[in-house]
Amino acid sequence: MSEHHAEDRVLQTYSTLKESGKDDFEFIFVSLHSSPVDFEDQCSGLDMPVVPFEQLRSTLSDMKTVFCVDGNRRRLSLVDCDGKLITNDGLALVSQYGESLYPFTKERIETIALEKQRALEECLHRIIGIEKIDAEARHIILVLGPAKLSPFVSNAARRLRALLGELEARHGPAAVRYLVWEDSARPAADAADAASGLPVVGTDRLLRGRLLDALCTQPDFSPAATPELVVLTRDRDSGAWTVTSTTEACHRMMLYGLGGFPWSDAAAAAIQEAEERRLQELRAAAASSLGHLRAGRGLQRGAGSSATFEDAGAVAARSDAVGLYFTSWYWLNTPNRARRGADVRHPEGGDAEASLARHTVTSCYEALRAAGRRFEVVYISADSSQAEFDQSMCAAPWLALPYEHRELAQDLRKLYQVNSGMIIVDASNGRIINYEGRMALECGADYWPFDDAAMERARTDELKLEQRRREEERAVETAEIALQEARPGPKAVLRRLRGPFGSMVLASGERRLGFGSFATVGAANCVVPPGGKGYYEVEIVECTAAGQVPYCPTVVSGGVVITCQRDAGNGAPMFRGRGSEVVHFF
Repeated sequence: MSEHHAEDRVLQTYSTLKESGKDDFEFIFVSLHSSPVDFEDQCSGLDMPVVPFEQLRSTLSDMKTVFCVDGNRRRLSLVDCDGKLITNDGLALVSQYGESLYPFTKERIETIALEKQRALEECLHRIIGIEKIDAEARHIILVLGPAKLSPFVSNAARRLRALLGELEARHGPAAVRYLVWEDSARPAADAADAASGLPVVGTDRLLRGRLLDALCTQPDFSPAATPELVVLTRDRDSGAWTVTSTTEACHRMMLYGLGGFPWSDAAAAAIQEAEERRLQELRAAAASSLGHLRAGRGLQRGAGSSATFEDAGAVAARSDAVGLYFTSWYWLNTPNRARRGADVRHPEGGDAEASLARHTVTSCYEALRAAGRRFEVVYISADSSQAEFDQSMCAAPWLALPYEHRELAQDLRKLYQVNSGMIIVDASNGRIINYEGRMALECGADYWPFDDAAMERARTDELKLEQRRREEERAVETAEIALQEARPGPKAVLRRLRGPFGSMVLASGERRLGFGSFATVGAANCVVPPGGKGYYEVEIVECTAAGQVPYCPTVVSGGVVITCQRDAGNGAPMFRGRGSEVVHFF
């Protein structure tokens, strides 16, 4: 439950109790605002006593001294009539128990907690079984879902089943159940059993209500939505069950595995803190001769028994720049149609593009080495198995971070905020030279060292090359049109109506037309005399992309409107080229 929601529940509880005539208690509001304007906005509508703005600083200081509380967080400190602290967790307690916590004494808090604990245990006994809970279980893990499992819950259930053996070995016996969170007949529960592979328990409305009511008293339970996964842990001393994770438990289990058990807020925070410490260490190490790549036996060249290893410091000493190549054998070799079937996007494009990327990186790397450039590539694997990694490296000329350092590979992706591609860094100090390393290598070895100045030169050269290519294509197209116009007799002169220069490839002498890209070609100047019939034939001999060949004659008064067997849908005769084909227009 959020702090704002808990605060609203406290205000509601206060108003309800006061309206019912309970006058033997009082809540005093102490604002955390340092601005008088914000203070007035917050406190103007409150029904309870408020500490004046002028006394806030001294009051918060006294509370920190007497009650050991942090003056920067929302909390409700409950004290008795003698000023003795009962608990600093009043905000959570009142938000959980509401009016039933009155009169807010230590005895009442212990009594209601015991009642809710018994209610929770009754539900668990019904779900798990008395013998199992009393004799064995240290943890209870409940998967909540419909009789017909969603893909997410089904995957989570399979994941949990796969982790169960090692989980019990590390953390003690666990009772796991799949709760069918709806009124369902037994056949539906059997279907859920078959889908999840976990013991299934059917529920009715009464059991679901009692369980949610019991869970709502737990510190880590959020009633905003029914969770897919609930983890409860038994205290070794008291034997009481406590909810350790609910709202994000399923997501954390899939993300962290056993390393994040019991998948609670505290466990997730510890993992994130440890990750941030590792990233800080990597940032510092990257500034010292590729220190962030130093692990185990060193960087690997080759695969299998023929693999050799070299220390990252030695690589940095003989290199000016290093390309960190983040990709995998799967992305570079799996057919694109198979990836689409698995609903996975290719980070580097289709099959042809992946093959070109692999060839480009390899050829530029070898050209740089042959020219004596102090450049190295280190492959940072995203392979899912050692076998895939070996396939990636068996013919690769560069180095790689060994497969066993998968956690370091993940940390490097987070450090550079990249999933795939190449980042070129300075080998001596780790400074990033180019975020788009693969595109830089596509420019060629002539643009070493691929820094900003070199890339600006590459863009300028590319623009000049493109301008020269367009001029040449314009000249060729103009000459071909002139050849058509020079033919004697009636003629239909084909012209490029839409598309860039070079998209229409004409061979007028052979009456042949090809498309280099999407283009529209037509004979817009063709005139058909009254009562006449127009005809021409087009054979598509080259088509790497769809082309259009409309027949658009100039209609003379009294003439015949010429139609086509193919139609674009808007009345314009058209042929959309998709390979070698002969089309007649009548």
